[in-house]
Amino acid sequence: MEHLEVKEMFGVKGISFSKLFRAFIDSFPKNKEIKVLDLGCGYGQKSLFMASLCWAVTALDIDSKKLVFLKKKAEEYSLQINIAMGSMTDIPLQDNTFDVVICLSTIHHQKLSGVKSTISEIIRVLKPGGKVFFDILSVNDSSYKIGKEIEPGTKLGGREGEEDIPHHYSTKNELEQLLSDYSKVAINENEFSYEYDYEKYNCTLFEVIAVK
Repeated sequence: MEHLEVKEMFGVKGISFSKLFRAFIDSFPKNKEIKVLDLGCGYGQKSLFMASLCWAVTALDIDSKKLVFLKKKAEEYSLQINIAMGSMTDIPLQDNTFDVVICLSTIHHQKLSGVKSTISEIIRVLKPGGKVFFDILSVNDSSYKIGKEIEPGTKLGGREGEEDIPHHYSTKNELEQLLSDYSKVAINENEFSYEYDYEKYNCTLFEVIAVK
C-alpha cells in the first residue's frame, strides 16, 4: 500500500502525487512546452504545479467558485493558466488540442454513462499520440460495500463528505472496453492510505495511462 501525504502546494491543500503520476509527469521532455488539460481541476493544485513547469495549462471545472479561486492563486504566483468552465462530459474545447489530459479524483463522480462520455471527450481533445492519465475507483475499494446501488457499479452514500454524489466503481475488464478506441492502455490497480484531520483513510483506485 502506498502512503500519500496531505500537503499544501501553491497555497492549495491536497493529497500528494502518487508514484505513478509523478513518473508520468517526469516522463515528458523538460525543455518542451506541453499543452495539458486538467479536467475537473477543482481548486487547481495540479494545474498550478504543471504551470510551474512552464507547461501550457488549461484548467476546466464545472464549479465557478473553484475557478475564481484558482485564477487568484495563479495571479498570486505569477503563473499562466487558461481557465475554462464546463462539463467533463461535453468539453467546450476544440478537437486535437492537447498533448496531455489529466483527470484525478473526478471521473468516478458520475454514472457509467458519464464515464463513457468523458473518456470519449478526452480522446477527442487529445492530439494524435497524446496521453491521458486518470484514476477511478475500483470495486475493491472498501466504500463499494457501503453505498446504495443506483445502477450496476454506481452507488450513493459510500464516500464520507460526498454522500449525495454518485460514485462509479470500475473493473479492469470494464476499463479495457471503455478504452478500446485508444492505441495503447496501461491499467494499474493500487491501494493508497492517507491521513486527513487526524483520521486515517484507505482507497483502492485504478490509475490509467492511455495513448490516443
